[in-house]
Amino acid sequence: MWEHQRLPWKVISGGPGSGLYKSMDGGATWKEMTEGLPKEKGKMAIAVCPSNSEKVYALIESDSEQAKGGLFVSHNAGKSWSRISSDNRLIQRAWYYIEVFADPKDENTVYVLSAPALRSIDGGKTWENIDGTHGDYHDLWINPNNPKNLCISNDGGAAISFNHGASWSTQDNMPTGQFYRINVDNGFPYRIYGGQQDNTSVSIASMELGSYSISSSSWTASAGGESAFLAFDPNNPRYVLGGSYLGTIEVMDMKAATGTNIMAAPIQYLGRDASDMKYRFNWNAPIIWSKHEPGTYYHGAQVMLRTRDMGKTWEEASPDLTRNEKEKQGKGGGPYTNEAVGAENYGTISYIMESPHEKGVIWVGSDDGYVHLTRDGGNSWTNVTPKTLQECLVNAIEVSPHAPGTAYIATTRYKFNDHTPKLMKTTDYGKTWTDITGNIPYGAYTRVIREDNVRKDLLFAGTETGLYLSWNGGKTGRNSI
Repeated sequence: MWEHQRLPWKVISGGPGSGLYKSMDGGATWKEMTEGLPKEKGKMAIAVCPSNSEKVYALIESDSEQAKGGLFVSHNAGKSWSRISSDNRLIQRAWYYIEVFADPKDENTVYVLSAPALRSIDGGKTWENIDGTHGDYHDLWINPNNPKNLCISNDGGAAISFNHGASWSTQDNMPTGQFYRINVDNGFPYRIYGGQQDNTSVSIASMELGSYSISSSSWTASAGGESAFLAFDPNNPRYVLGGSYLGTIEVMDMKAATGTNIMAAPIQYLGRDASDMKYRFNWNAPIIWSKHEPGTYYHGAQVMLRTRDMGKTWEEASPDLTRNEKEKQGKGGGPYTNEAVGAENYGTISYIMESPHEKGVIWVGSDDGYVHLTRDGGNSWTNVTPKTLQECLVNAIEVSPHAPGTAYIATTRYKFNDHTPKLMKTTDYGKTWTDITGNIPYGAYTRVIREDNVRKDLLFAGTETGLYLSWNGGKTGRNSI
């Protein structure tokens, strides 16, 4: 059992609800196993040795005064335990990883999956890395008749080995990319740009002239990393600005295929409390190119940052545009393991949208439910948050291509365990708002909204479960996919 909760500002992994239990009557009754185990526990994994059912491995997250976490072993089917390894690699980011598997024929060979894949052949005392695939490991199958035959899964897909992990099948034959945001240029054929979860950002050809397919040769790496917004002049996309987590950002010369980091404040933020960061960046921090000011780019932290010289210098073009609640700016994880990579940074700008019609008109949304508007290029700002809007993630803003004062927002509260969709519309620059969620059902929480740039009032809403559209500006809608 695992006591777990993921709040927008913290991953909670561990507490009184975590426990290791055993049943000997098919689940009718259970007994907690405690002897030799830490009193305080987080996430766990367990494996019974197929070759010796009295021998059991348990991987346990803990950092209590009584006992640290690590790999524990029982030689009497769980009656008592002893820690065999405290190697931190085994449990370093437990809430996202940790699985343990015993070899079906050799009780002293054990595998642990974490950020690396690890194997021990001496019952857990020493460890070796299993390399050759992607990284960030989550599951393993061992052929019960031939333990040299393995199938491993990770953030890049799955791979198969027939030689105990010495070599693996390719993972480049699976469509496993997860894209946060995409952008396109105006070339012909146009190219699509986006950041891939746990991989590089990419620039992808939309079609190949003289060819029937888009292959891996149609893809090239671009600026930034996995959680990147990518921004560029669509008519001349030689220079691309791309970000990643904790505010890292680079500019890449696509012709020279090289880039340089251009962070506004190049500070090592890993592991810091959010309140101690100069700039709090969203995991998916927005970066946009200005349509009205050549060479100008914006990057969202808790303030909107602006550069006019490709990141050589930055200026703050706004005050803090979030709720700035200090009690929600602590460590990203607990009670035993800090979550250090910044996905739980809270009180951050989550979206920036420049008006396509008017210079100096910029809309900003935050991950804690604020919407702000400037109509003078950032000199002054107005909080135009809808009065009925709860604390939420403003995941997308759309300015109507047909009316300068009309805008839409798509919001979600799934990290509050609330899967209610919410779409809102204003026609007067945010003075008043109308809820246009309509018949989108609970569970289809809303990620994005767009208006067709040719047909007015044709709206598309992207949700967690499918695509919805409305032909009349949100008055009614229907499910499309």
